[in-house]
Amino acid sequence: MGAIGGLDVAYGASAQIIQTNVLLVDNTGETATDVNPDDMANFLTLFNRTMSQNTRGRSILECDYVAAAVGPTGSTGQSAHREVLEANISAIAEVPVAGAGSGDNTGMAGVTPVSIIACGAMEFTNDSLTAGTAGDLLGGTGGYVSSLNGILLKNNVGAIGKEHMLPVGDLLSDSLGLLGNATNLNQASLAPAAFVEKGNATGATATELSDLTIGANSIGVVSITALCYNI
Repeated sequence: MGAIGGLDVAYGASAQIIQTNVLLVDNTGETATDVNPDDMANFLTLFNRTMSQNTRGRSILECDYVAAAVGPTGSTGQSAHREVLEANISAIAEVPVAGAGSGDNTGMAGVTPVSIIACGAMEFTNDSLTAGTAGDLLGGTGGYVSSLNGILLKNNVGAIGKEHMLPVGDLLSDSLGLLGNATNLNQASLAPAAFVEKGNATGATATELSDLTIGANSIGVVSITALCYNI
């Protein structure tokens, strides 16, 4: 979702508060070979466009990354889709900061989360994605913010390699548990040959959410807001 703004404090532009949103899709029943990163990227594009159309402007529900219960594990072509998290949701322990990494589990040097400020989750309760309910997740006895900050500190101990990533712990898996239906990502309208962007050069009719079969309670959003240093 990008930076909410630079902080006008002693360290000036070296710090930003950044919101990172992950779109969750419960596609239980598909296999890794069913799921194509192209289809996932197109679904994310369609979802974000739908959210902005519904609010007639920028929506806080627009997502930076998309993840599925059954991800395109080991799929080729992944490098072309920075926004597609390639593992199964249950296997994702960290995600890149919004705009500062890619779905192959790499963060960008120079953007380092130093504190998790807030996190939350919600699920859509109908197939048109116009109604939803808030997720109420505990995340340990101290709550998810406390838990994620502990993991963030732990990830910076010893052999460094995750310092540019946002820890999610069990947040994505627990949020997936809120969902109670399934939406297949291997749908004809999402295939590269069929998917049509809005505002395309030829004037072709854009692919719409109504062209897909979406299960109610199968789509969710997880949001993590973090203080990040540009170091």
